[in-house]
Amino acid sequence: GAARLFTAAATAFRDAGQPLDAARCAAEAASG
Repeated sequence: GAARLFTAAATAFRDAGQPLDAARCAAEAASG
């Protein structure tokens, strides 16, 4: 579902050196 997409996006942002975007995606994943 959406959580998996946001988790993947968070990983991609973290790998790209964008921790703020990664944190935002992680929060979206956690919220469902």
